[in-house]
Amino acid sequence: MQLDFNQWFEPKTALFVDKAKAQAIAAQIQVPSGQGAVAFCNTGHWAATDWFGMSEVAGMPHVKLYAGSMVDWTQQPDYPALQNAPGRGEQLMRATQQWWQRKFN
Repeated sequence: MQLDFNQWFEPKTALFVDKAKAQAIAAQIQVPSGQGAVAFCNTGHWAATDWFGMSEVAGMPHVKLYAGSMVDWTQQPDYPALQNAPGRGEQLMRATQQWWQRKFN
């Protein structure tokens, strides 16, 4: 699931959401029974916010941070292809929807 790191902050502030709001965000994440979630992004900096929100604030078990994220992944000579990676059109659509929600909500 793609998370927008902005959802972990109170709107138009630098204040992190409270535990109840963090738990509501974490409840949207579909993790198969017995498995954990891994937060990653391009370089690991925004993923750290997701990890903190899910693990430390919401109390979600077995959350890990892939600190090297995509930069590290793609530098490996034999990295396996990502499964279920959205195409460029879907990425643009998601980015546009997120922008619209931030701008007009």
